[in-house]
Formats: sequence, C-alpha cells, structure tokens
Amino acid sequence: MNSPASFTDTDSLLFPGDGRVREYVMKNFKLTIIGLLALVLASCGGGGGGTLTGTAVVPGGSIASIQLVASSSDLLTDQSNTNFVKISAVVRDGNNNIVEGADLLFSATSGSIEEVDNGVTNASGIAEAFLKSFGNISNRTVTVTVSAPAQGVSNTIVINVTGTRLEITGPANVAQGDNATLTLSLLDGNDAGIASQLISLVSANGNTIPASAVTNASGDVQVQLTADGVNAAPDVITASIPTLNISETYTLAVSNDTFAFTSPAPNTEILLVPASQTLSLTWQQGGGAVPDGSTIEFTADRGTLTASSATTTAGVATVDIDSTFAGRSTITATGTSLGAVPLVDGPTTQLTIEFVADTPDTLNLAAFPDNLITGEQATVTAVVRDASGNRVKNVNVDFNISADPSGGGLTVSSDQTDSQGIATTVYTAGNSTTQNGGVVITATVRGTAITDTVNLTVSGRSINFVIGTGNDVFEISPTRFGVQYTVIATDVTGAPAAGEELRLTVRSWQYRKGQLTVNAAADAWVKDRQYWIDNYMVDQTEDFCPDEDYIPTGGNENGSLDFGEDDNGNGTLEAGNVATIVATDCDNVAAADPGVAQQNLLTDAAGAVEVCVVYPQEYNLWLDVRLTATVPIDGGTENTESRFFLLPALAADITDVDASPPGVVSPFGRRPCSDGSGL
Repeated sequence: MNSPASFTDTDSLLFPGDGRVREYVMKNFKLTIIGLLALVLASCGGGGGGTLTGTAVVPGGSIASIQLVASSSDLLTDQSNTNFVKISAVVRDGNNNIVEGADLLFSATSGSIEEVDNGVTNASGIAEAFLKSFGNISNRTVTVTVSAPAQGVSNTIVINVTGTRLEITGPANVAQGDNATLTLSLLDGNDAGIASQLISLVSANGNTIPASAVTNASGDVQVQLTADGVNAAPDVITASIPTLNISETYTLAVSNDTFAFTSPAPNTEILLVPASQTLSLTWQQGGGAVPDGSTIEFTADRGTLTASSATTTAGVATVDIDSTFAGRSTITATGTSLGAVPLVDGPTTQLTIEFVADTPDTLNLAAFPDNLITGEQATVTAVVRDASGNRVKNVNVDFNISADPSGGGLTVSSDQTDSQGIATTVYTAGNSTTQNGGVVITATVRGTAITDTVNLTVSGRSINFVIGTGNDVFEISPTRFGVQYTVIATDVTGAPAAGEELRLTVRSWQYRKGQLTVNAAADAWVKDRQYWIDNYMVDQTEDFCPDEDYIPTGGNENGSLDFGEDDNGNGTLEAGNVATIVATDCDNVAAADPGVAQQNLLTDAAGAVEVCVVYPQEYNLWLDVRLTATVPIDGGTENTESRFFLLPALAADITDVDASPPGVVSPFGRRPCSDGSGL
C-alpha cells in the first residue's frame, strides 16, 4: 500500500489510490476466472481415475484454513478516509503449512476494504488489507470476511468502530427565570467537528430549550435554556442523535435565586467611547436580597470593564464598560461569595450587548466578480468605516448605476449597513457587451458626501474554466512545499480553448489560528481544541480569520496595509500574499525561474496550463488561498474563474508523531482573530 501523500483539510489525511487495489468489476472478473478454472479442471480426463471431482487446487497448494489477525480491535471514526485497521490473513493447507500465492477475497459489512497486492498471499502465506471507516461516522461493529471462494474456505473477524461523541459544556448552575447557554460539540474519532447533524434536545424539568439544533461547519452549536420550569430542582438535559445512536446528558443546577442583569436589555447597542454603559445585576435568595458585600465577578470578551468584580448593596451590583472597537460583547457574571462566605460553583449569567460606531468617514465599494458575461450577476458590497477604521452600523447606503451600456440593473437601490458595516446589492448584467470597465456603480452614505465607485465589465463570449489538482504534495526544499494545479479552458461548445492567454494569480483570502498536538488514538498530529496560554486553559476550535486585504470583506487586494484594513489592530497586513505561482511542474520548480504572484500563460492544444503553487512549509494547514484564472475576451473585457483551497501538508509529517511537523503553531498565533498579539 502506498504511503499517504497529502494532508489537505483541518483534520484530514488523504491517501493516494493504490494501483494494485482493484475495482469491484475486477474483483468479479477474478472470481469468474477462478470459477471457470474449477469447471474446466472438473471436466478434464473423461472418466475413471483421471476425473477431478474434489476441490480445485490453487497455485501454492490447497487451502484448509484462514487465520485472521487485526492490528487493532478498534477503528476510530473519521470523515476523511484517514484511520485504518490492518487485517492480516494467514493461509495454511491441511498439513498446517503456509500457502503462498493464494488468491483471497476481503469484504466488510460497512466501511471500505483496500487490499494489498490484490489479496494474494506472500511468501509467508499472508495477505493483507486495510479497513477504513470511509466517512461513516456512526459508532458500530464491522464484520470483515476473508474467503477463498473457489475452495469454500472463509473466516470472519469483528472490528469495533468508535470515537464519535457528543460533548456538552455550559454553566454549572443557573437561577430560576434566567438563561444558560449550552455549547454542543459533535466530534469524530480524530476530534474533527461533524457538520450538519440534527441534535434533539429535551429538558427533564420542562425548562424552555429548542427541540433541536443543527451543528455548524465546526461541529458546534449553541442553544439557550431558560430556567422557567415548574420547579428549581436540578435539571437533566438530554441531547441525542438517533441516526448515530448517540445520547448525552448534562446536569444543570437550578436555584431559587434571582441572579440576572437588570440593565441594559439584551442586545442593546452602545456607542463607542467616550460613552460608557453601566451594567446592573440583581441577586436575590428566597425573594430577598443577598447580604450586602456579596461578591460578583465580571468578565467581557470585548470592551473594558471598570472593575473585575463588584459587591452588592441591597442585592444590586454595578460595573461600567466601554470599548474603542465595534462589535458584539458577551459579559459573564458569576457569584463568588455570599457576604463573607466563599461560594463554589456560584450562580452565573450572561448578557450580550453590541458596541457600534455611528459616525461614517469612509466608504469602500467593491464588486465580485467584476467581469461578467451577459445576464450574469455580481454582488456589490459597500463597507462603511469611521475615522478609526471601525465598521459603522445602521447607516443607509444608496446605490446608483452611473453608466451601463449593457442595460443591466440592481436588485435594490438602498441598503442599511449591518454589524460589519456592510451594505449590499446585486447587479445583473444586461444583454449587450461593454468596454472594459464600462459599467459604473456609485454608492453614497445617505445625507453625506461620502461616496465611492466601482467598475464592471460585461462581455458576450464566454470562456469556461476548470481548475483542478491531484493528491500529491511536493517537498521542493526543506522550507517549501508545492501543489500542482491544472487549468483547462473551453469555449461555449465545450471545445478546448487552445492558444488562449491566461493570467493566473494566487492570493490569500483566509488565515487560521490554532495549534497541532499529537492524538494518541489517531497516531497523528491533529488540530487541538485546548491549549495553555499564560497559565490558563483556552477551550476553542481553530479560529478562521478573513484576510485583511480580501475585497469581499472590505480590502482592496493591493498587497499593502491601507486605512481601515487592520481589523485586529496589530499594525500589519494579515495574512498577506504568502503563496506564489511557478509556471512548471512541481518536480521542476527548483530549476525553474523564480515564481511570481501572477503568470501570463498560453493554453496548449488541450486548452490547459500546468502550474505549481509554492508556499513556505510552516503555513500548511493555516492559510486558505484563491487561485484565479483570467482570460481577456471581446475588446479588452475579461472572464475569470477561481478555486479556493487550504494549503495542504505532507501526510508523512502529520503521521510522524515522533517529530514536530512544520507549523505546529499557526504562524498567525493561537488566540482569536481580534487579538493582534501574535500569540
């Protein structure tokens, strides 16, 4: 079996196909030949002692028994065809001698089987195959059967497929009438999140909780429970996924306390400094105020609190908060003492507010894509910022087509900015072509002179692209990896667009923060969900951060840090252009001219070009890039196509747990995207 070649997703190993592993048709063909051979042998000789009437003899001797040995009795579930159990079949004849050259058939009740050397026993009488879970994430048992069909000899072995689990985290207790946020995480055996799974939820005490929730792309989902049941006894929350035979419970203590924020109201919008907001929390027991001097600790994931704790007077504690950055903030309050008596697992509650900027200063307008054929659509995005670069919410942006020879139109002429300071409309190209940049769209912040324009091009001739790759990662040097990509261009009839000049670019569009650790069960490096920073534990999946120069999120893709692009406030452009293109096979990069971020290439007779995307090894698994192919058409206009992908790792690095792979810690750090510390 070939070694794994590349590791291309958050927790995914990809194995190249083994040329010796047969398809189903070849397996049936082999069985047919064996059967025909048996019939031919049985019909030879004409009678008497020359007639063969017993079991057909296979090369290497007759088969009396098949002994099965598994490398492990357990197989971890995974979504990437990564984990496997090796099944070894030892074949012996009637004298207990090993049989070389015996042709065996491996099968399994679920998952997939990949035979080594076509299932033929070697000089030691052993044939091997690999059992994989192949994306089936349910915990189950798999029966593997190994047989010699022509002789009717077989044996079975049972493998336990395990590892899929549901984890629930949240507060230890909640006051009657208050809310508690529970986080549900569905993970496979590689600790990778499982997306798009429906989780059913039930509260034993009848507290209000959604009947179901669906996991997001990271395998997580948050639900809110309101402690409004008939009593304040401890509640047991049951989360289950019947299709996976998974059920998990979570016990939440519910007290008769009143422990809740009384002001401001949830989701209140608060202007940035110099304004500040007073947070008030009421704590009562048995209908009366807790003793004066009871302590409540406060934390906030955005903004600055005037104090980390406050004491109660008549059951009320207050603290102020302000912020210089716009965005949502979740404030958590926890009771830590009743008077002078410390509390363990005291009541806790949360409040979410939003800091907003309200004074627009700049507007950046972009369209994606900005080259269309007649009748196609483009999303036009306006990003409004204040003088400090904060996104401005709740302002109206008016859109206007200043010029358009194609006769196109907009879906809406006005939109209000959201929390990201973004207002959008959709442009639909008309039936006529235009010169390069012939469509002009203007956006203006209503009631101001703040405006910007964007140009689009409408063309009539269409060149279609297919951008694809294989399953190999090339180690170009001790510090560089390369991955081969092919771009195939065709015209509207499907014929190769030979001799077309393609412009290829590769740009960063998303970077990731986190780290790798060894998963003993998977025997591989995986992206960890927990790590230590400054002597405290952080429990968080990898964080996905948009490239600050990426057009759809407010950048201009000019490769430099411009006003309003420094989203995390660290004074540098992240991620910046990291990968590059070399117009050659990845095997020849070292001998080729130095790569650049853009290549103008002519398609060959098949309408194709080959390039190698080259990048520093430490960025593998932490940077997503966009490979774009552009072709000039119709009097200076252009047509484009893009492929988005994560820079892959070398599988040998990920499966070697005795040596650290490149990029153990993301080059962009481990803390959330908004943290510009680089940690």
